[in-house]
Amino acid sequence: VASLVTIYAADHNPYEESYDIFPGNGGTVDTNGIAWEFLSQFSKDLEPEEWVDSMDEEEAMDHYMEYIRAFESKDFQTIANLCRTPFFASSPSGTSVFADREELVEGFSMLRNSLDKDGYVGSRLNVLEFSSVAKTTGTLFVDFDRMNPEGEAYFRGQAMYLFQKGAEGTEIIGIAVLDDDTVSSWND
Repeated sequence: VASLVTIYAADHNPYEESYDIFPGNGGTVDTNGIAWEFLSQFSKDLEPEEWVDSMDEEEAMDHYMEYIRAFESKDFQTIANLCRTPFFASSPSGTSVFADREELVEGFSMLRNSLDKDGYVGSRLNVLEFSSVAKTTGTLFVDFDRMNPEGEAYFRGQAMYLFQKGAEGTEIIGIAVLDDDTVSSWND
């Protein structure tokens, strides 16, 4: 199928408004329709689930659960294995960037140890909502309570974890704290 179209001859201006010496008339030839009809013959029909090869929710959830167990038990080396540097931790009060593994371990150590003065022994996870953003990226919204030795919640917070899948597998690349009170101290 071939279509020969003269756009600017004989007042076939495709624009509604006048342009230079050509009066606007909206065009008399549907060039967009012709082009679409031609191209659509060669387009592959994709189902929505084929558009994005989504990041695996179960893998991200398992990764997070390993991270939170390591956080509770002060296993900073495991946290460093689960995270990629540079790593960011951002909250309404500011952002910290840990350039390498050593800075990451030191930052998590300071944060976790600062919670001891409040009697922190663990986290109760109220809500975990995963969203696949792209083939290699996902987010995990976490609503949590910090728990004391008596099993009482003494603080409620929210955070958004950012995951990426690369050559090394799935890694946490950053945390966005969603309120000003959640982070005790990343860098005292």
